[in-house]
Amino acid sequence: MNRTALIIAAHGSGDGSSINCRVRSVAGQIADTGRFDEVVAAFRLGRPGFADVLDTVTADECVVVPLMAADGHFSNVVLPDELGKCAHSRHMSLRISPPVGAHSAILAAVRDRIGRVMDRHQLPRHDTTVVVVGHGTPRHGAGRRATELLACDVSDVCSQSLAVHLDESPRLEDAHRRIHSSNVIVIPFVIGGGHHAVQDIPARIDAGLSSNGGGLPLSRERFVVCDVPVGEYDVIPDVIVALATAESAGPRLVGWASPASNASNRCRAVPPPVLARESLLAPTTRPRRERSAGGNPVPHEPQSPVPIHR
Repeated sequence: MNRTALIIAAHGSGDGSSINCRVRSVAGQIADTGRFDEVVAAFRLGRPGFADVLDTVTADECVVVPLMAADGHFSNVVLPDELGKCAHSRHMSLRISPPVGAHSAILAAVRDRIGRVMDRHQLPRHDTTVVVVGHGTPRHGAGRRATELLACDVSDVCSQSLAVHLDESPRLEDAHRRIHSSNVIVIPFVIGGGHHAVQDIPARIDAGLSSNGGGLPLSRERFVVCDVPVGEYDVIPDVIVALATAESAGPRLVGWASPASNASNRCRAVPPPVLARESLLAPTTRPRRERSAGGNPVPHEPQSPVPIHR
């Protein structure tokens, strides 16, 4: 019987960072279920990297799940190019699933988070704007479209929804010109990334309070809540398992040589399934808790949203 490895491919933020520790914790949680013979986390910024992660597994078949928000530059270009550099890839069956952010369960989770934030802070739906913040890049339009689609799909749970980006227009700093409500919920549509979710987005919102300006001038007259990034939702392990098992049930792709020579074999045609109500994770042992560089355990569940100002 062939052995199957799951590789969780994330952008990361460098070895020892809380982001990388969290991704490894998710990998450990999935490994404890016994659904895969091997489970490994790989990073653009961190070790093992995309180019050498295949050398760390011994399985005959490998499913790579991009822990990314959209089917954009990193999942479509960088990831397959780096995987193709590994000589071991020529001797195994390799599949790349759609990215985590494209799964239908992410939309359901975002809608649930918005409802929880509204309830916690008693925000009326008729006077609350949801701002979905994506990374965005001029190099690939998929990330922008994914952010716009998510904003559109949550428009019925608030008075207004906007899609903005960090690295392309419309930018986060320009959102205030379009907001008409007294309350704002910011959803960082960032998965498996680094400083953007935990530092850049809150800082660029809060910068509007400083005398120097240059940030999002929302907080002077509005109540703004910056929620946790989507990548910290507790549904993420379930989504990874759903994507990986859907790919495993698809056609076998033998002898991945490189993205250029074997492009027709990239398994991206399998639509992501809708998650069942019960969790796909059924660990027989207590999930492992990764620890950060400071020795503190990395939580599996997302932290509470942060009110910026009132």
